[in-house]
Amino acid sequence: MSRLIDMTDRRFWIPVNVAVIDYIRQANPSAHSDLGEMLIGLGRALPRAGIYCPNHKICAYVVLHDADNRIFAFAGGMLDLSFRLPPALHGEALDEGHGRPSPIGDEWFDFPVFRMGAARASEAQLSRYCAAAQHHVATLPP
Repeated sequence: MSRLIDMTDRRFWIPVNVAVIDYIRQANPSAHSDLGEMLIGLGRALPRAGIYCPNHKICAYVVLHDADNRIFAFAGGMLDLSFRLPPALHGEALDEGHGRPSPIGDEWFDFPVFRMGAARASEAQLSRYCAAAQHHVATLPP
């Protein structure tokens, strides 16, 4: 199987996405199809959100991005969705036990969707975090 970074569209290789691109390069992540579909559903509910997957046939990772190709949400494993949150929500995500720091980078948080025995964020909370992530990246330079 090819490295997913080699399949990743170059339009996403911009400074604002460096943490995600580096993570893809290192982890070569694949998303469980249910997790990818959940993220796609969250993206379809947001105005002007783009959905990208380098290869659906091999269950590659899925990202949500804005019109300037700034990535704000990520599915690349079996259990968690990841969102790039504004600093104002970092404490909430941690304090309420919805999320934990992501290996993607400093502003990224992982939210358990399919973890058994772990506190899980509700679909409404995931939608809220996803929308907040979209709004947050819109404030960052492309």
